Amino acid sequence: MMQRACLFAAMLSAMAMAADAPGPAKGDQEMMFHAVKVNKVLFLGNSITNHGPNAKIGWNCHWGMAASAKEKDFVHLILQAFAKVAGKQPEAIITNVATFERKYETYDLDAGLKKEFAFKADLVIIAIGENVPNLWPRNSDRCLI
Repeated sequence: MMQRACLFAAMLSAMAMAADAPGPAKGDQEMMFHAVKVNKVLFLGNSITNHGPNAKIGWNCHWGMAASAKEKDFVHLILQAFAKVAGKQPEAIITNVATFERKYETYDLDAGLKKEFAFKADLVIIAIGENVPNLWPRNSDRCLI
C-alpha cells in the first residue's frame, strides 16, 4: 500500500509541476520539464507500468494494470504532462521488469535491459516492489540478506 501511495504522490507531483511550468518549447529546442531534459524517458516497472494481454487472469489490455484505459495509466498520464509542458511528446520506452523484481539476485541486467541501456534516457522512472520475494523469515524480525 505504501508503494502505491508513493507512486501516486510522484504522479500528482509531476502533474502539478506541469501545471506551473512555462509554455511549450518552440522549434527544435531541447524538451525540458522544469530543469530536467526529457527528450527520452524510460519507464521500468511491473504490471502497474505495463502488462500485456493474459487470458488466464482476464486481462485483455496492453497498458498499466491499475488503469481502466491506456491514457489513464500512470505512464501515459506522466507522458501527457510532459507533452503539455514541452509542446511535444518525448520518446519513451515502457518496460515490464517484474522478472528482475522476482529474481534480482541472479538477473542479468546487461542482457535483460540491453535495449533500455542503449536508449540513453534523459529520465528514468521506476515503479517496482510489489513482486519482490519476502526477505523476512516467518516469526522473525531479522532480514535474510
